[in-house]
Amino acid sequence: FHWMMHLMGRNISNAKEALAAAEEDPVHYNWTVRDSNGTLHPVGNYSKWMQGQPDNYNMRMICGVRCVKIKKYQLSRELFQYTLQRLANFSHIVFVENMEESFGKFAAAYGWQYNFGKAKRHQRLEATTLSSLLGNVDSDPFMTALDDAIYEFAVRKYQNFPSNELWRMDNFSNQELLDKYFEEGPARECNNECCGVCSKW
Repeated sequence: FHWMMHLMGRNISNAKEALAAAEEDPVHYNWTVRDSNGTLHPVGNYSKWMQGQPDNYNMRMICGVRCVKIKKYQLSRELFQYTLQRLANFSHIVFVENMEESFGKFAAAYGWQYNFGKAKRHQRLEATTLSSLLGNVDSDPFMTALDDAIYEFAVRKYQNFPSNELWRMDNFSNQELLDKYFEEGPARECNNECCGVCSKW
C-alpha cells in the first residue's frame, strides 16, 4: 500500500492577499530577518520581508535537497523539469482552495470515509481595507514565476490531461516570464538563496 500526496496552494504573489493572510494568522509572518548570529530583527513591512525570502518556495520544497540551497533566481530549467517529474510521480494532489473536492477524490481512491462538516471558512479582508495598511509594495514576478507554472502543471495532472499536453514545456500561461527567469535570473548574481540576509522562513 503506497501512495503519495502533495498539498498545493496558489502562491500569495499578490501583496494584498499576503497581507490578508498575515492578518488572519499574525504569527505566520513575523516580518523579521535573521542575522549571521541567528538573532532575529524586525524589518517593518512585507516588502522587505519578501526580499529576504528564497524565490519559488514551492518548487524548492517539492524539488528537495537539490534546490533548497540554490542561489536566488538561479533555479535551472533542468531543476524545474526535475521538480515537475517529482510532482508527476505523486498519485494525488490536494488543492488548498479546492480542499473538499480534491481531498474527497484522494480519500475515495483509498476507500476512506471523511466529513468536512461545517469547518470555519476564513473570510478575506476587502482590498479597500488593506490599501492603507499596505502602502507601496514592490512585487518581483521572478519570486513566483516557477511556482505559478508548477501550480498550472499540478492542475493539468489533477484534470488528467493527456501526456502530450501535460508535458508541454512551452505552453504555460506565464511562458514569457518563465523564459525570462531562466535567461535573466543568473545575471542578478545573488550569493545565496535569499540574495543577502534571509528573513525568517
